[in-house]
Amino acid sequence: MRTYELLIVVVPDLDEDATKAVAEGVQQVITANGGEIVRVQPRGRRRLAYPIKRYDSGFYVLLHAKMEREAILEMERHIKLSDQILRHLLVRLDEVQIAALDDEMEQESARIAAEEAAAAAAEADRLEAEAAAAAAAEEEAEETDEVAEAVEAAEATETPEVAADDANEAAAEDVTPEPADEEPAAEAEAPAEES
Repeated sequence: MRTYELLIVVVPDLDEDATKAVAEGVQQVITANGGEIVRVQPRGRRRLAYPIKRYDSGFYVLLHAKMEREAILEMERHIKLSDQILRHLLVRLDEVQIAALDDEMEQESARIAAEEAAAAAAEADRLEAEAAAAAAAEEEAEETDEVAEAVEAAEATETPEVAADDANEAAAEDVTPEPADEEPAAEAEAPAEES
């Protein structure tokens, strides 16, 4: 099988899902006729150099596929019957272009793997930080509970002593003083008799 590059221009009226459906329809025709899809790259909406069927822009999709002649004929028939595809261009790749495509795909897969590894590491760091924060909050809560228990225990042990001190003070206040006032009065009467 030879490797081909297929560029299709889809009408711009379609939304993203419908555009993907058009590209998937072309892919299904290729695979149903013995072809193999190597890579699909949506290239986005671009302005056309000249109007085609009254459209001045289109959505570009680039496909790389390995196909035989039968798959090419059926794919071209499908594209010509489709009203949603404005234009297409099919080019056979030579050995140098195939090697460059393979290198590009390897670099892309390595980049994707590195991004996934970095995202996984960042997620692991985030989870570890959350766990550490939760553990610190739990330790702080335990320390707060211990301090509260110690304060309650101290208040419980101080309460009987304070109550006893209060009772002693109240008892001391209730004691009636001895009549000290009568003795000076008697002394006051005594000098008055002498005169």
